[in-house]
Amino acid sequence: MKKSLLLIIALLFTSLQVVLAQSEAIRGKVLDDKGEPVIGATIRIKNTAKGTVTDQNGNFKINAEDDATLSISAIGMKPTEKPAQDGMVIKMVADQMALRETVVTAQAIKREKSSLGYATATVGNDDLNKGNNMSALGALTGKVSGVNITNTTGGIGGSTRVVIRGEKSIGGNNNALIVIDGIPVNNGNRLRSNSLKQIDFGNRGNDVNPDDIESISVLKGAAATALYGSEGANGAIMITTKSGKAKSKSGKTEVGFSTGYTRSRVLMYPKLQNQFGQGDMHGLNDDRRENFSWGLPFDGQLRPWGQVIDGNQKIKPYVAIEDNVKDFFNTGEAFENNLTLNGGTEKSNFFLSFNSSNATGVTPNTFSDKYSIRLNANHEFSNNFFSSFNVNYVNGNSRLDQSGQGDGSVWNNVCQQPRDIPISNLKDMNDKFNSMDFTDSNGIRRYGYYGAYTDNPYFVADKYDNRNKFDRVLGQTTVGWRMNQHFTLTNRFGGEVISDRIYLKTPKINTIAVEDDFYGSPKSINGGYYESTDNFTSYFNDLMLNINYQIDKLGINALLGHSVNSRRSNFMSADIDPVTNGLVIENYYNFDNASDKIAAKNTLTNQRKVGAYASLNFDFDKFLFIELTARNDWTSTLSKENRSYFYPGASVSWLFSQHFSDAAKKAFNHGKLRASITSVGNDAAAYQNNNPGFESAIINGGFGSNIFPFNGTPGYSYQNTMGNPGLTNERQNAKEIGFEIGLLEDRIQADFTVYNSLQKDQILAVPTPSSSGYTFRYINAGEVKNSGFEARLQISPIKQKNGLRWDLFGTYTRNKNVVVSLPNGVDQVVIGGFSGMNIVAAVGKPMGTFYAVDLAKDPDGRQIIDTLTGNPLSTTTPKYLGSFQPKFIASWGTTVKYKGFFMNVLFDTKQGGYFYSRTKDILEFVGVAASTTVNNRENYIWDNSVVKNAAGEYVTNTQYKTDPYYYYTSANVKPASQDLVKAGYIKLREIALGYNMPQKWFKGTFIGSGNISVFGNNLAIWTNRGNDYVDPEVNSGGASNEQGFDFSARPSVKNYGFKIGLTF
Repeated sequence: MKKSLLLIIALLFTSLQVVLAQSEAIRGKVLDDKGEPVIGATIRIKNTAKGTVTDQNGNFKINAEDDATLSISAIGMKPTEKPAQDGMVIKMVADQMALRETVVTAQAIKREKSSLGYATATVGNDDLNKGNNMSALGALTGKVSGVNITNTTGGIGGSTRVVIRGEKSIGGNNNALIVIDGIPVNNGNRLRSNSLKQIDFGNRGNDVNPDDIESISVLKGAAATALYGSEGANGAIMITTKSGKAKSKSGKTEVGFSTGYTRSRVLMYPKLQNQFGQGDMHGLNDDRRENFSWGLPFDGQLRPWGQVIDGNQKIKPYVAIEDNVKDFFNTGEAFENNLTLNGGTEKSNFFLSFNSSNATGVTPNTFSDKYSIRLNANHEFSNNFFSSFNVNYVNGNSRLDQSGQGDGSVWNNVCQQPRDIPISNLKDMNDKFNSMDFTDSNGIRRYGYYGAYTDNPYFVADKYDNRNKFDRVLGQTTVGWRMNQHFTLTNRFGGEVISDRIYLKTPKINTIAVEDDFYGSPKSINGGYYESTDNFTSYFNDLMLNINYQIDKLGINALLGHSVNSRRSNFMSADIDPVTNGLVIENYYNFDNASDKIAAKNTLTNQRKVGAYASLNFDFDKFLFIELTARNDWTSTLSKENRSYFYPGASVSWLFSQHFSDAAKKAFNHGKLRASITSVGNDAAAYQNNNPGFESAIINGGFGSNIFPFNGTPGYSYQNTMGNPGLTNERQNAKEIGFEIGLLEDRIQADFTVYNSLQKDQILAVPTPSSSGYTFRYINAGEVKNSGFEARLQISPIKQKNGLRWDLFGTYTRNKNVVVSLPNGVDQVVIGGFSGMNIVAAVGKPMGTFYAVDLAKDPDGRQIIDTLTGNPLSTTTPKYLGSFQPKFIASWGTTVKYKGFFMNVLFDTKQGGYFYSRTKDILEFVGVAASTTVNNRENYIWDNSVVKNAAGEYVTNTQYKTDPYYYYTSANVKPASQDLVKAGYIKLREIALGYNMPQKWFKGTFIGSGNISVFGNNLAIWTNRGNDYVDPEVNSGGASNEQGFDFSARPSVKNYGFKIGLTF
C-alpha cells in the first residue's frame, strides 16, 4: 500500500511538471482592503486558460510574458485586472454584496468558507474573550451551534467537555480533537480517584492562554475532519494563536500590556429550610452532637450547643442562620497580566507573549497559579522558501478541594451542617470548641468540635491537601518550498512534552471527644499520602505537497500528505491508602512512613500511527466547489491484519448567489447549498488487542485487603480484561446537508444544517464467563446513531457608516441520540454512576440513560403505599429513567458597537435531560433541604396514592400516612430515582461593556492605544422547577463519558471584574 501511494505521488508530480510553461515567473501577493492575505484568489492570464491560486499567505507565482495582464478574482471581493510584474502586491476591494470569511480547516489549511461543503464556525479573539473566561474552551459556550459544552465549575480547576453532534462512542472518547497551530494536542483529564470522591484539576485543553488566541475554528462533521482520520472522528477545535504583524517598513516592535482583576462567588446555593434546627425528632430533639436538622421548630430561645469544655459551653439563640452555608465560602480573586511584543517586516514577523494568572478559589485554601510564555515567528527566506516556528511553555501549580462522599470532601461536610449552626464561627481551629485535635491537661488528645458525625469543614479544607503541578512544552516548526507556480512542498513537525504531578495528603488523627461518654466514637483517620507522575510525550510530522492549477474557469487544488504521530505516556504512582494502610508518624508525608505495604503502579503506554492522505478540490468559476478526500491509517493499537483502514469522503458546495444579477444581490447577496458524505473511525486504545498485562496481586476480604507479597509469598496476577487480537477500529458513517443565506448586504445571515451519523463496530468491554479466568473481554459490536438539526441566525437592524452597529444573534441545536444495538446477550453497558444509580448505554435508549429502582406505580400511574409502614413502595427491579442528554441547546445575545464603545450580552440554555444529585440526597437525609418540610413534617397521605386491598385490587389510599422523617432518613425507602433532577437551565453566560480609546488621546505620548472593559461570565442561572440544589453543569465525572452525575460535586462559580490594556 505504501509503495503504491508513493508511486502515484511520483507519477502525478512528474506529469504535471512536464506541462509547465517556460515563460518568466511572476511572483506576487494578494491582500484585501484591510491588508490581510486573500486565500484562494484566482490569478489568470487574461485571454488565456492559464492560471493559479494564492496560498494561505496570499502569495502566488505564475509564468507569464512581460506584457501580460492578470485577472484576479476571489469570493467576496470585486474582480480586478493588473499588468504582470514580478513582486507585485495586489489590493482587492471587498464586495459588500458577497459574504467572505476565512476558516482554518483540517491540517491547518486556510480556506474560504464559501467553498466548503460542510459546516464550520469561527470565533475571533474579540468575541472569544469579551467575557474573560479562564477557559478558552468554555469561552465557546453559546457561540457555536452543534456543540455541547459543559463547564464543570467555571472557576479554577474543573474540566470543560466539548462534544460535537452527539455522543458517538460508548467505550471511547467523545471529546472533540484539540489542534493548536496545526498540531493535535493532549486534552486528557487531570482527574484523581473515581467520581465518588474525585479531585478535578481540569483537562489539558484549558492550558492555553485565551489572550494568545487569534481565532478558533470549529470543524463539526466528519467531512470537515476527514484528513485527520481517526484523530478527528469527534470533530475538531482548531486553535490558531496570534502571529506577528509588520508595523512599519523599519520593523518597529509594538509592546502590549494588559491587566485584569476577577472576583468569583458561588453561582447557585441549595434552597434550604429555615423552620427546624439541630436534633433528631425520633431520638434527642435537641441532640447537640447531631448533623441532623430534624429537631424541634425554631423558637428563638437561647440554647447551649456543642461540648462542655473546661466547664464552659457555648450558647446561641435557637434560630435559623439563613446564610450559614454561604458564609463558609470566600470571594475568590484572580489577577491576570499579559505582556506581548509584536512586530516584523515584510519578510519576517514575530509574536512573543508572557502571561501570569494567579487565582484563589471560593473554597478556603484553594488556589491556582499559571504562567506561560509563547513565541510565534515567521520568515520568508526567499521568494521560494518560507518557515514558521512557535513554542509555548506553561507551568501550573494548584491546590483544590475534594468532592464526593469521602472524608476529604469539603462540600459534603458543609452540606451536613444544621440550619442553626454558625458555620463561619468554626473557622478558628485554635479555639478548643472548634478543634479536631488538641491535648488536654492530662495529655489526652481530644476534639472539641460539636459534631459527632461530621468533621469541621475548615479542618477538612486545611488538612486535606490536594495539589497538582505540571510543566508543558508544545510547539511546531514548518518549512516550505514554493517549487513553482503550481507546486508547494511543506513539512510541519511538532509535538509536546508534559510532566504532570499530583500530591495528595490525608491527615492522621486519633482523638476522642471531650464529652467522651456522651459522644461515643472517636475521630480516627489513619493518614495517607499519594503521589503520581505522568510523563507524556508526543510528536507529529506532516509532509504535504500542494498542487494548484487554474485552467480557464476551472480551478484544481490537490493535496497529498504523509503523517507520522507517536505518543508515549509513562505513569507512576505510589499510595499509602488511609483506609487499608496509614502513616506511622503524623504530618510526615513520605513513603518510608507507611505502616504497611505501599500500593504502587507503573504504566507505560506507547502508540504510533502512520497515515497517507489526499484531497482533490475543483472550483468551477467560483460558484461550484467539489472536494474529494481520502486517508489511510496504519495504527500500532491493532493487530497486523487489522491495523490498516481507509476513510473516503466527498463534499459539494453550490454558491448559487453567484448567478444573481447585481440588483438581485442587493436583496439576496449570499446563498449556498452544501452536502457531504464521509466515513471516518475511532481508533482502539493501546493494548486492547493484546493479552492482558500483569499487576500486583491483591486479596480482598471482609476486614480489608492485602497486597502481595503476603507472608513472604510473592504474587503477580493477570489484569481482569481479556484482549482481542481480532479487534478493528470503530467506524462512523456521516452525512450532512446545509443551507446558508445572506440578505440585505448581510443584515440577515443564517446557516442551517441537517446531519446524520452512525458509529458501528463499537469497541466494548463485555462480561465473560468466570471460567475463562477473566471478568471482561474486548469485542467489536454495537451501534450508536445521532441525527439532528443545527442553526445560527444573525440580524443587524442597524449598520451605519458612522460606526453604530447593533447585532442580534442566536444558535439552536437539537440532537437525537439512540443506541441502535449491542452485542448479543448484553442488555446494557455501564458507563458510570454507582451501585444504586447506574448510567448506561441500552438498546433503544439514548446513551447516558439512568438505570435505578423507582417508585412503584399501579397501572394508572398512582403511587403504591406499604400498609405496614405508610411509606411508598419501590419497584423490585431497576428501571430505565431519563438520560443526561439535553433535548435541545440554544443561545441568544446582542452586541452594540459605536465608535470605540461596545456592549455584549449572551444567554444560553439547555433543556431536557436529567442529572443525578447526591447533593439533593444528602441535604434531604440530614433535613436541611426545603423539600423536607412537606406538611410541616407531620405525617401525611401521599398524593395520588393507592393501596392493595384483600382482593388484590388497587384502591385509593385514605388512611395510611407517610412519615417524612423515615422516608428521607431510612435505608432503602427513598429510591435513588427520586434524586434525579431536571437538568434544564438558562444562564446569563456573558456580559461585557468596554471602550477602545482613540489614538488621538495619546498623541505625543509613548502610549499607542488603550482599552478598558468590565465583564462577567456565568453570572446568573434559572433552573427547571424541582432543581433547588445545584447548577446542572457541575459533574463528578469531569470531561469523561460519565455525565449528569453530581456526586456532591463542588459548586460552580460566577465571575466578574475589569480589564485594562495598553500598547506602546
